[in-house]
Amino acid sequence: MKSLILVTLCLAIATVPAWGQAASVKTTPSAHGVAGYLDPQTGTFTTAGRVQHAASGAPTSPPPPTQGTFVVGLTINLVNSYPSGEIFICEAHADTFDDMSGLDFDETTIVSGTRSGNTVTCQMTVPYFWPLLDPTNDVVEVDFTVEAYNGNTGTPPGRISVHGIVSDYPMPPQFKVTTFNQGDVL
Repeated sequence: MKSLILVTLCLAIATVPAWGQAASVKTTPSAHGVAGYLDPQTGTFTTAGRVQHAASGAPTSPPPPTQGTFVVGLTINLVNSYPSGEIFICEAHADTFDDMSGLDFDETTIVSGTRSGNTVTCQMTVPYFWPLLDPTNDVVEVDFTVEAYNGNTGTPPGRISVHGIVSDYPMPPQFKVTTFNQGDVL
């Protein structure tokens, strides 16, 4: 009988710390899961960085993703001699750094250029869908790359040209199509 009382007493004492823990655990929506959004078109989940809290301490909802399109049109004058089978590749890049979340976003579109005589033209559409926490304070950089490959042998580019279009460009309004037309020589 004494051993049964002793075992019961030991078990009761061992569970005392657990009684105090339950009252101190707070369950809030931000304590579970990962903040972010699911892109319904691609099925891709993107995290939204740090959850911002209102003065009351309750988590606030992240703003809707900033989305729109950059269109980059290029006209390249060929000043060097390129064989008729030369392949021209054009790339347009748009990127931003979101100060509040500490995340970097970069989009790239790559297309084949169309050659007519000594001119190559490229039209690139760069859609973006970025979960920026404060898009009014974020800026975008847009640049392009043009590459010339020997189409007959597939050898690496004989020439690469990289140029910035804009730096510190204010984030365009939601759903806006922003167009840049540029010239280059190759």
